[in-house]
Amino acid sequence: IEVTVSDASFSYADNDLATVTIIVQSTATDGVKGTDSETAEVRLSV
Repeated sequence: IEVTVSDASFSYADNDLATVTIIVQSTATDGVKGTDSETAEVRLSV
């Protein structure tokens, strides 16, 4: 995954750790919804 941050107030450095949470939601054809999430710690390469 690649993220671009253009706000100058962010000052991340190489090898900093960040926690990323991804949330997904799906809807089946019969209207049933499903939601799931995953959280992981990642090391940044800037």
